[in-house]
Amino acid sequence: LWRAIVAEHATSPEAPEAELEWGRALLRRGDRAGAAERFEHLILTYPRSALVPIARRELEAARAG
Repeated sequence: LWRAIVAEHATSPEAPEAELEWGRALLRRGDRAGAAERFEHLILTYPRSALVPIARRELEAARAG
């Protein structure tokens, strides 16, 4: 579902939220590289989103292992 929102509705307000939740789900499954990729994509694609500070913290956690 998150992948579809990001791919098909990239300009919607829900897209950054989908990226964040997708990354969190990957992190819970132990896919740190995949999670980091999602958080980085959110940060670079939606730099004005209010979720960017959260994504940065999540990215740090994913990288820290």
